[in-house]
Amino acid sequence: MTSPIQNYIDALPQPRRTRILTLQNMILEAAPDATKDMYFKMPSYHIGEQWVAIVSQKFYISLYTCNPNNLQKFRDAFPHIRTGQGCINFKDKDELSESAIKEVILASLYTKEQEYG
Repeated sequence: MTSPIQNYIDALPQPRRTRILTLQNMILEAAPDATKDMYFKMPSYHIGEQWVAIVSQKFYISLYTCNPNNLQKFRDAFPHIRTGQGCINFKDKDELSESAIKEVILASLYTKEQEYG
């Protein structure tokens, strides 16, 4: 039986499917203990009250975070990539910097009291 997240990803056209899978793999590598669900029709990954979500929009793929403060370092390093108040909007041509994205994921999923690698 496939999960709702897998159904969402399988329904995406290429190359969107590949980019969403890349982001999902970054999330799961950074936080293998995250709970997965479809929150607001987006693949979402939670640790306690903290969360990140990914979604394919019309013109980009978004990585949403539970706290906009988690994005400042990414914004500074990648000013050419559009960000919203609590999200990063990757166009198909934008680089997916694994280390920078994982840093956003870790900051979003773990509070200072929680330990992460």
